[in-house]
Amino acid sequence: MGLICAPVSVPSTAAAVEAMRRAKAAGADLVELRLDAMAGFDLRELLEYRPLPVVVTCRRRDQGGLRDWEEADRLGTLTRALELGAEHVDVELGSESALRRAGSGRVILSHHDFAGMPADLPGLARDMAGRGMDVVKIAVTPAHPLDCLPLYALCRAAPGPLIAIGMGEFGAATRLLALRFGAWLSYGAITPEEANAPGQLAVADMAAVYRARELGPATRLFGVIGDPIAHSLSPAIHNAAYRQMGLDALYVSFRVPDRPAEFLRAYAALGFEGFSVTIPHKEAALAAADEVDDVAQAIGAANTIAVIREPEEERRRRDSGRFAKLSGWEPVAGWRPAGTDERPAAPASPKASTPEPGTRNPEPGTGGSQSGPLLLAHNTDAEAAVAQLAAAFGGSEQLAGKTVLLLGAGGVARALAWGLSRSGVRLVIANRTAGRGQALAAEVGAEFLPLDALGGLAYDAAVNATPLGMKPNVDATPLPEHLVRPGAVVFDTVYNPLRTRLLREANRRGARAVDGIGMFVEQAAQQIRIWTGQRAWPRLMREAALARLGET
Repeated sequence: MGLICAPVSVPSTAAAVEAMRRAKAAGADLVELRLDAMAGFDLRELLEYRPLPVVVTCRRRDQGGLRDWEEADRLGTLTRALELGAEHVDVELGSESALRRAGSGRVILSHHDFAGMPADLPGLARDMAGRGMDVVKIAVTPAHPLDCLPLYALCRAAPGPLIAIGMGEFGAATRLLALRFGAWLSYGAITPEEANAPGQLAVADMAAVYRARELGPATRLFGVIGDPIAHSLSPAIHNAAYRQMGLDALYVSFRVPDRPAEFLRAYAALGFEGFSVTIPHKEAALAAADEVDDVAQAIGAANTIAVIREPEEERRRRDSGRFAKLSGWEPVAGWRPAGTDERPAAPASPKASTPEPGTRNPEPGTGGSQSGPLLLAHNTDAEAAVAQLAAAFGGSEQLAGKTVLLLGAGGVARALAWGLSRSGVRLVIANRTAGRGQALAAEVGAEFLPLDALGGLAYDAAVNATPLGMKPNVDATPLPEHLVRPGAVVFDTVYNPLRTRLLREANRRGARAVDGIGMFVEQAAQQIRIWTGQRAWPRLMREAALARLGET
């Protein structure tokens, strides 16, 4: 069982005592007292009034310390902490030989690399483990989630207690995954506002949302990839569903700036069973897959990757219909883009070609694998989005015949265009890049209008399928307010923030605003069913999303 440690980095003894009490209330198992952050402190009082076990740290300046400190005084303070009964002290690599041990407290030997990844991480770990201390702590700075893979290998092979952290946003998932692979503890902020390191999660979230203490070798792994990803509510709703379903499972987010295919392969090999895929990697995920279902192939983008390891399991999935048929959508054999005799080609990829439905991609390591786990691509966006729009009109029959303005031509827009083209609507696509918008319109048999020609369009519904308005760019909108038609349905697929600028302006203009939470929850519920074969809990997932947005 992993532990959660809350760093306390405050200026005074009184503030530290109060922070330790809040850390206990938040659910921390122990606290780290950063004495180097304090202008002055009473060590005896700090330890006498501690409500939790402590790690006493006087960080050396070159290792991230916040003050200059004579080395003898710094190490003497750590020894004094041990004499006063501190459960742990943290000393930096290279200073441990000068530390005089006292009492029964344990010594954590730490090393922080703020510049990147050590050239020989396993060698560093072996060196530190051989120096006679009780716990080894290694914190590094990855430039990509792929850089974190050696940390998980260290956790699996560690001969003793190990703390392994990838600092920064690219290493955020290590604060949970390291525990799953055997790390002794991880660090979490008392509150989100008190995070003292990039990527650090809040203690309450680690305990309640991610079940950090319960993670172990049997925990099933799922995640979401994108860039940006910090805004994502996917971990909140997926983990809430797994908890309600009684699954020992963990869902984490990854900021993947590039090399998505390489990431998917590497983390599938690590043990992940499924990935949600968001902007900007949906087309690349399709190209990376070994097999593609008909919906994703027709759309030209995948928001879901399922990982299959055993041929027998693969056959069971195909026989069950979950591969060829997603949540009631019939396979689209015979579907063709308007005006052509061919299936729509997948977007070009410099590394991979997209396999036809039900076939193996023949290019190992680029979009197909001759060995190792198989990647199966799906798209759950289309059904989820069309269902929300139909509900706004009172059902699918009422949606048919309406004029729908679709804003965008990226991965989400492709899914909506495909779904709406099968729903009996008059579909009009508008996009900043005319060529891309025209190409999508031609594929699905829709009309195209440039953005500056929308004033004369009498649409019944407008759908934003772009990221405009998403955090942190909350002041952006894809449709100027004067073009919002009173009485029309305005559906924004952006869900964070819940009330985007587009929806606020729609309300002012007398339109009917539909937020993106419903689509978001439905597509996630379908993903869970694909990965686990079990029914998810959409109502609970919606409540979790709204709670995260502060809407309860």
